[in-house]
Amino acid sequence: MRVRVGQRRQGIVSAVPDGPPPGERLSGHTDRSGTTIHGWSAVLFGVPFATAGATVGTLVTLGKMRSSPPWLGVMLGALFAAAGLSLAMHGLVGVVRASRAARGRAANPREPWSWDHAWNPMGAVDDTKRQIRRTLSASLALALLLVPFNWVSFAAADAPRGFAVVTGLFDLLVLGLLVRAGYLVARRQKYGVSMLRFRRFPFVPGDEVELMLARSGPLASLEVLEATLRCVQERYEVRRTGSKSSSQVVSYAVWSETRGSEPGDGRRSTERDFAWRFALPPDLPGTSLAERPPRYWELEVRAEMPGVDYRKVFLVPVYEDGRERRTRRVG
Repeated sequence: MRVRVGQRRQGIVSAVPDGPPPGERLSGHTDRSGTTIHGWSAVLFGVPFATAGATVGTLVTLGKMRSSPPWLGVMLGALFAAAGLSLAMHGLVGVVRASRAARGRAANPREPWSWDHAWNPMGAVDDTKRQIRRTLSASLALALLLVPFNWVSFAAADAPRGFAVVTGLFDLLVLGLLVRAGYLVARRQKYGVSMLRFRRFPFVPGDEVELMLARSGPLASLEVLEATLRCVQERYEVRRTGSKSSSQVVSYAVWSETRGSEPGDGRRSTERDFAWRFALPPDLPGTSLAERPPRYWELEVRAEMPGVDYRKVFLVPVYEDGRERRTRRVG
């Protein structure tokens, strides 16, 4: 499946994209944007929330503002302050990252892999740790947000029954996120940290992508391991419900291919390693992790195993600019 991608955009953007979706929408995909607002926009949006939250919390603590009970006002103020501060810090980190990328682009415009992402030319580790962090952060933020709603639903007198039902459903969502985080922790505990090794660095469209993974631990008994290589384009889209609208990050697979593993060829891998070779069409786009929304290549490796299944996702360095420079072999 191949879909042409629209014009490349430089810098940080936060706009509704034009044109049709660039490919098949990925459900359950952990995006890399995190939010649809970045840079100074995130700072300017977060600082007022942090200031308002801190002010409310302080006034309630000093008895200058009535709240029933007082701890509820303090918690709401702290929640707004924490959310605003987190968004502002996200924006500042994005500003620094964009500035660093701009300097790298100016110094090495034909070698984007040197400044687009902190690559290890030897390979990439799986992103289970990032998925755990994202899931726990989402569950914590939602749990804190639900504290006042739970108080109104289950502690306050004469609480509407429908309100309590809706709150309970959101509580179940928090529980589901915690179960998901626990499953990811169990997966990391069982399989450890996996490293995908690159035959070359970087890879280029129109060439062959050669990747290897050690056959070790619980995977040693498997003969074949399935993997999907895909190019992912994230977009910031607006969803409208009646008179309300909200923006969200949506991930699309611009191109993807699924293959079973082959035995290692003994050059840089052993014959017991899992190895994959993907022939890329020449007109595919390259990686652009420094932009917002980003575009990137990833390999998803999966296997059904007793108890906890094996599923790991790795970033893969595919860059268009590598066509003008012979990629070097690693090792």
